[in-house]
Amino acid sequence: MKTKTLLLLITLLASTTTACKKKSESAENFHAETLTNSSWNGNLKQKSNNNIDVYDVNITFGTNGTGSYTYRKTNLKERETASFEYKADNKSLFIDHGYNNILAGYWLIESAGKNKLHIVRNIENPDNTDQLELTKIL
Repeated sequence: MKTKTLLLLITLLASTTTACKKKSESAENFHAETLTNSSWNGNLKQKSNNNIDVYDVNITFGTNGTGSYTYRKTNLKERETASFEYKADNKSLFIDHGYNNILAGYWLIESAGKNKLHIVRNIENPDNTDQLELTKIL
């Protein structure tokens, strides 16, 4: 009897912990002002048909809807730098500006935590969906 009770208690505790984690990382927890005056780094995965290109990305969002980023393809040494303009609400992020800006477009907030952000674009086409996973560093 004690074993069954202990097992039930452990199962209940584990499911509660998982549910709390999922809620804390959901897109509902993202607030657009989180981006203002912040810096992030992470990976951009650009998917095109069956090809996936991965970039290391550092992004800085300013106070007036502008920002800048550096990126490099993971198998290359040289980095590229670009600036952009952005607009954000609690469900999406729009990045604009610049020729061949790899971050340009409408991004949907898929999940957000205290210092984590996972956004996606081109979700209407699964063969070309891009993912950007970021960690806040400042």
